[in-house]
Amino acid sequence: MSSSEVSNHRCQTVGFPSALLVRVVKANATITYEGISPDGDLTFTVPMRDFGLSRTVMARTPTAQTSFFVNLVGELLVRKNIAVFAEVLEKLDPKDYDRMVNCFRHRHFGMTVETNDLLRFRFHSSLVQHILTEDLEGVV
Repeated sequence: MSSSEVSNHRCQTVGFPSALLVRVVKANATITYEGISPDGDLTFTVPMRDFGLSRTVMARTPTAQTSFFVNLVGELLVRKNIAVFAEVLEKLDPKDYDRMVNCFRHRHFGMTVETNDLLRFRFHSSLVQHILTEDLEGVV
């Protein structure tokens, strides 16, 4: 094995960030919507195993705890499951919609690793509205 092959093999087996990102992007993860806060923050969980992740991989890969990784994975999951979140906005009381969706702007995802090996994500509902209307920006 050449030194580059050894290096590539090591990166793939220890969870190098690019290998980790490829695994996450290719995964067919199942989310569980948990709810919306009075301020419009949405929460959902996803099992770590759906990404082929474990606590060990997460601990060995500091990139998995960075804003870049959390925001990338969070937005990927929201976009793949946009219908779930669109339904949440659709069911909001019209009197609450403006306060819960339009009064704040999504900036970053929050992510915690739960004791039952779930990743819990939190984000603001304005992201859902943005995703649903981004295609209209060029038309209107």
